Amino acid sequence: MTVFTRFTPAIAGRAASLRYRLAAAASALLLLIVGLAAAPQMQAQCNKGITDPCKDPKCSTQVIQLGTGYDQINNTTYNAGDKDNYWTIVQDGAHGLTVPRAADVIKPAPIWPGPLPNSQWIGAFPGSGDDGYLGTVTYERCFCVCGDKSEIKIDLDILVDDAAIVTFDGSVVAIIKDPGYVNPTHVSFGQVVTGGRHCIQIQVQNVKLPYAGLDVSGTVSGAGLLRDECCSAEVPIKDPCCQTDRLVIPTDDTWTITTGPAAFAPYPQCATIISNPHPAWHAPVGGTNWIGTNASGTSGPWGPNPDIYVYHKGFCVEQDGTYIITITSMADDVGTIILNGVVIGNTGGFTSPVTQTFIVGLTKGCNCFDFEVQDIGFVVTGLDAMIDIQGGLLLKPECCDCSRCAADPQPRNHRLLDGASGVAPIHGSSTSEAHPMLVSIPNPTTGDAEVHYVLDHNANAQVELFNNAGQRVLIVDQGERASGQHQVPVSTKGLPAGTYHLQLKYDGHTLSIPVSVQ
Repeated sequence: MTVFTRFTPAIAGRAASLRYRLAAAASALLLLIVGLAAAPQMQAQCNKGITDPCKDPKCSTQVIQLGTGYDQINNTTYNAGDKDNYWTIVQDGAHGLTVPRAADVIKPAPIWPGPLPNSQWIGAFPGSGDDGYLGTVTYERCFCVCGDKSEIKIDLDILVDDAAIVTFDGSVVAIIKDPGYVNPTHVSFGQVVTGGRHCIQIQVQNVKLPYAGLDVSGTVSGAGLLRDECCSAEVPIKDPCCQTDRLVIPTDDTWTITTGPAAFAPYPQCATIISNPHPAWHAPVGGTNWIGTNASGTSGPWGPNPDIYVYHKGFCVEQDGTYIITITSMADDVGTIILNGVVIGNTGGFTSPVTQTFIVGLTKGCNCFDFEVQDIGFVVTGLDAMIDIQGGLLLKPECCDCSRCAADPQPRNHRLLDGASGVAPIHGSSTSEAHPMLVSIPNPTTGDAEVHYVLDHNANAQVELFNNAGQRVLIVDQGERASGQHQVPVSTKGLPAGTYHLQLKYDGHTLSIPVSVQ
């Protein structure tokens, strides 16, 4: 399974950074002189609202060079052996070096063509790219935009040894097959984006020795762009206290229990941390707590049917895109994981945590997790989970009001999963808001899979599967579809093993996820 991550690098050593730090210090001194009689606003707490680069004419530009190994200050290319602080290595499973780190400008390998215009070849360490390691390295290049609805255009020519997956803000925009160094691959697209930082990631796949490297030439153009020296991590553009590229959500007393036995009513209610977990339970996952309706975890009166507890947690997505969600979980006794009304998996049992990774398309706004736990042992019950969300732009919990999710819990009319082999969707959802979503289960798949997708309104939908060469190999579903969730069985038995690209398109929406066939 291919996993894309994001990191926001600081561009160190820029002359403008000193100007912003001095302005921030002067403004902080002024605040001390005036006094803080009123409650501070969030911008003031972060000390980021003092200088607005979007109002500085020296920061504005309409074109930014995105070439690898390109020196933005001197408008020239770096030399082999230099560091490229604009392109950052954010994932490197082969070399055992710290990430994130600046990419190295390298001397081209003998089999590579010369560098493209306004660029140099870069790699994971100094030299000629003869790294001797198979695996993947992910490079990231970010830029900043002012305005809530800015139109930008990205044009790139890419050489890569050997293959690559290109994403923009977490969504796949191109797949380059081996050998990617023979001829440049042209990637061009326009998009309307919100104000803030946006990132291109290129995951380079070294599938055969000895060489690995990346060469990119191109630009991003449009109104409202900021020069790189105004786009450091020290000067975020929008909601600096709120935006994040990663959410880690543990089970604690901020979760809501929306359903449970009558003995512990009323619902919804805040979850309670179980102070003395049952001796048979596995220790909580690091940073989490077992939670339930009471501190002892004991169950209420029971009858011939299991007691059902539903644990709820909402989170805010600031930007449409593809997100990677990793969940480590346990439940006493049987737990089902539901995301926006779609069953995506099961929890582990109370003696053995299970970690699962899901790649899904999500849309801006509130998104909701519901963990449905069956108590069939009638002694104690509880939930322990850690949710890690990456791959796009999110809001920190203190800036996210998803009370609508808890007030409008998902209906419970789905059948329960039979072990780990089945997937049961929710039908007839009565929620007030649908969330566009795209999931393939299981992923990776060895044969039969199920594609689940959600539309937020009635539309003509097209769900297609593409191979590494960008060729459509399968029409999964198409036609007029109603708002809500749809489930389509898919057979991949006739497809060669490899990474494919599943895409949902309707009325201007595009969601895409990688799907691995084994």
